[in-house]
Amino acid sequence: SEAAMKFEVAITALDQTLFHTQKHLNWLSQDARQWQFEVARKMCVVHGFTKDITPEARADALLDYMGTLDHFQKKGSYLCNCSRDHLRNNDYLTNFFQCAPQTAQYPDGNCSTVTVLSFKDFDDRQKFYKSFADSQRRHKFLNCWVSITPSSPRFVRKLESPLKALVAALSSSTNPKMARAEATILWPTYT
Repeated sequence: SEAAMKFEVAITALDQTLFHTQKHLNWLSQDARQWQFEVARKMCVVHGFTKDITPEARADALLDYMGTLDHFQKKGSYLCNCSRDHLRNNDYLTNFFQCAPQTAQYPDGNCSTVTVLSFKDFDDRQKFYKSFADSQRRHKFLNCWVSITPSSPRFVRKLESPLKALVAALSSSTNPKMARAEATILWPTYT
């Protein structure tokens, strides 16, 4: 019948539209993941500050530390066209960071224990991150021992959780054969 033919044509058109929409959404999803990856690879998470330390004090301490590192002194003096002795925290902030170090502040005046650094360049992020390697990724700022972690995109963290749970289960096993076994997760660390 004619109504059945019209219905079949409408369903076919709808099916084609859904197929093209799904294709487009898959492309957008890949694009969003690539963007997340690019943003995350230029970030470091510094954690361990006490809640009473202001964002400004943290930023100043981190920028002061950055000013002691040879890589940033050389590059900063080149970018500012001045000697190393004339570099200031603001020079480091404007030349190496996308924005000021970010710390969440709560209504009661306390702050998060975490501060996020967003570098303009991945190599600068790496130099800063690796400067902590000499001290087991810990450094003392403002009387707090803080640790540094490279950021990773959300989709990567979702993949890490099941693997970390598996490694934890293997590590806590009482089986004598597992006592000597070693589990290594093989994926890129983006660091």
